[in-house]
Amino acid sequence: MNNNDAFLVDNDRNINVKYKKMYELNDINLEYPLAVRGYSDKMLQDRKSFISEGKNIVGNNSGDIHCLFVNNVYSKADGNFNLNVLKRISVGDRLKIKIPSVDNKLANLIEVEVTVSGIMDKKYASSQDGSVGVRGGQIIIREDDYKKITGAEKYNKVFITTKNGDVNGLNDFLGKTLLDNYVTSIGGKGEDMKFFGSYLKSEARLNIVYQVLILILATVNFIFIMRSNLINRREEVKIYRYIGMTKKVRQKIDFIEALYYGIISALISSILASIYHVNKVININKDLIASGFTKTMDVGIPLNQIILIFLVYVFMSLIAVLFSWDIVREEW
Repeated sequence: MNNNDAFLVDNDRNINVKYKKMYELNDINLEYPLAVRGYSDKMLQDRKSFISEGKNIVGNNSGDIHCLFVNNVYSKADGNFNLNVLKRISVGDRLKIKIPSVDNKLANLIEVEVTVSGIMDKKYASSQDGSVGVRGGQIIIREDDYKKITGAEKYNKVFITTKNGDVNGLNDFLGKTLLDNYVTSIGGKGEDMKFFGSYLKSEARLNIVYQVLILILATVNFIFIMRSNLINRREEVKIYRYIGMTKKVRQKIDFIEALYYGIISALISSILASIYHVNKVININKDLIASGFTKTMDVGIPLNQIILIFLVYVFMSLIAVLFSWDIVREEW
């Protein structure tokens, strides 16, 4: 369970100035974005290795609400999670938070105090449950405590997974299904990913458009090269005709010549693309290791893409010959 609409109420002097400037936060209400997560005991056990200070909150039924605090947030300037929200945070500190709570079908922000039992390593913020939609610190509390303070224990909760990651399609279906029930809400990681999913889809479409345009321009360039060569070599074409060369043989020669240009172009493109690909993967792996990931991307030559490049250039060579043969036909 999680909620990204909560706030941390803190003395402004303890808020990192660099963090406030980066996320354009003002000092009017002294309330700062906070993500609140409710974890089961199993989830808390699974994340035990990320606690850098203090202890876990598994099975804590002391009456007070204890939490694990995540003080790191993504730094837009540096591209890492070294940016702290609070200048100082220690085990045993009491934090005041505001979180939406539903009671009698009305949602209100309620103020709650929580005690910091543990502080999470920055690796958690970058490698665990994701930082999508998080603009500040995070606290992790027990699932039972989360249900009590948010009123979730009075309501049913259904978890739905998607096929092939179609979050938008599922969201549209649920939106229509639940249109008449104003108390029901849709949330979760998929909800956070809607914007980014749409963005990535539009980026993918744009990339396809760019690639098609580049291929069209390259093909036109090939055609002009072939036509220019044939125009400059008209006398040579006549000589071949006079000595008895057939059209079919001449076409083969022209195709081999165009294929030669295509292979050279494909070879240069493949070398440059492979160098770019390997450097990109190496840099990504460095960032992953720095963020605490143990699994990295394989550094290898993109053979499938190279084969595709060669096939594309061979096709372009054939097109160039077909569109240039009218010049040879005039001289034959």
